[in-house]
Amino acid sequence: QHKGTDLVDQAIFLIGEAHFGLKKYKEAITNYNRITGEFRNSSLRSTAQFKIADSYYNLSDYTAAIKAYQTLIDNYPRDDMAGDPQYSADDAKYSIAQAYEQQGKSREAMAAYRKLLKAYPESDYCPGVQLRLGRYSFDLKNYAQAIAEYQAVINTYPGSSSASQAQF
Repeated sequence: QHKGTDLVDQAIFLIGEAHFGLKKYKEAITNYNRITGEFRNSSLRSTAQFKIADSYYNLSDYTAAIKAYQTLIDNYPRDDMAGDPQYSADDAKYSIAQAYEQQGKSREAMAAYRKLLKAYPESDYCPGVQLRLGRYSFDLKNYAQAIAEYQAVINTYPGSSSASQAQF
């Protein structure tokens, strides 16, 4: 009866949120997919796409999560998606890197972290990401690269806790 009204997409989204909160991620995905597929003009589309990706991540389906995060980046390239700073493209890029790490794909994760640094140099993630790159290089016994990464943390993010850690 109310199909197509502004309230229908909100109701479906909230049902998805309830499932997400109950850790019923497959049911949440079903509802979020309705937002992205049926409601082309909904302001909730980008947030629903992010929640789809998060749901797959929480299901440990990292391949599907990576694909969903990338869909988010491709379809909603703005830094601030749907006016909600909680869900932004740097979050999606960071989550892609984290998903690769969960799969044990360190090289892909480090490449994804580098893409984050390049695309969003002002992101709050950057100091920690730069430090992570240093630790990764150190673990590979690539000490010259590790030094360069640690120095980049210190020089680029001097007031951060990551810079303090890089000095040890």
